[in-house]
Amino acid sequence: MKQRRILYLITDLDAGGAEKCCVQLAERLDPDRWSPEVCSLLPPGALADRLRVAQIPVHTLGVCRGTQAPQAVLRAARLMSRLRPSVVHTFLFHANVVGRLAARLTGMPRVIASIRVAERRFRYHWVLENLTCRMSHRIVCVSQAVADFTRRNSHVPTNLLEVIPNGIDAESALVESPLDRSSLNLADEAVVAVTVGRLDRQKGIDVLLDSVAHVRDRIPNLHLLIVGAGPERDSLTALAQRLGVESRCRFLGWRNDVSALMKMADMFVMPSRWEGMPNAILEAMAAGLPVIATRVEGTTELVTDGQTGRLVANENVHELANSLVELATNSGLRKTWGRHGREIALRDFSLARMVARHEAMYDSVVI
Repeated sequence: MKQRRILYLITDLDAGGAEKCCVQLAERLDPDRWSPEVCSLLPPGALADRLRVAQIPVHTLGVCRGTQAPQAVLRAARLMSRLRPSVVHTFLFHANVVGRLAARLTGMPRVIASIRVAERRFRYHWVLENLTCRMSHRIVCVSQAVADFTRRNSHVPTNLLEVIPNGIDAESALVESPLDRSSLNLADEAVVAVTVGRLDRQKGIDVLLDSVAHVRDRIPNLHLLIVGAGPERDSLTALAQRLGVESRCRFLGWRNDVSALMKMADMFVMPSRWEGMPNAILEAMAAGLPVIATRVEGTTELVTDGQTGRLVANENVHELANSLVELATNSGLRKTWGRHGREIALRDFSLARMVARHEAMYDSVVI
């Protein structure tokens, strides 16, 4: 079968769920059938080196500001004209819009876009999605909840939407060795909760810190590890100090040993205000951790309340605090829910399954 070129266009290549998914697809496509190349609107981030090691060409449009959107469209159009890919697959809002307009300029009909979050902060995204969505042949949503949100708020035609959930390399997580607790000065008897994500209002870390403050006397051995970086780091560390939980909460920044850290922890917490389908929850499930998460888009399609974890109301400090107590004081429950979650991650959300579904979609749009 003839090898076909596919161009992935993404806003950036920094650490993040969408960026990781894009890289995993490029790495794992059948090399006999597909020749992937990746282009970032922004200057290349941390994941660009990973692509280069895999001998996947990396391009950048060199855009640094939103006001450079017209230049981005023209540069993307020139790249498409030179590469002539069979499929253009875009990731994240800005790349979706730029990719669609550039493809229209070059007369390329096979454009697939990706919507990975139910965006509640920037409503102009809804408008631009509605105005440009018909330039796409297909729009991949990472969960059914995101597809429903997109149809409802951006009025995207149902026939354009396709749901393909995230995938996780769960087999690798099974053989990962736990991080040594002493490396973080954690006692063996400590109950360790971990959360992973960008330090941004979306992720609700402020609510989690408030919940930890509410239970510090009920769970004196609870420690929270916060993995990630972002614009709210300073305000969140200040909040931890005001709440008197700075000795219980560690801000670890971005780390390259998240799987090992999760294998060492006792539970995973994701208090997001809105989501799409968090990779971090899948990684936690694959590591055998019970999950406490807010009942938002995507999480309800991953976590089964009372079987693999606990779903709580958005921004409800007391409900989140009670769930922390429930799991921190019941090691048997943690093990049971963690085991069930790992089984589901292995069975239903494998990386191989995600890649296969994307390849089938690419086949369906290539004439």
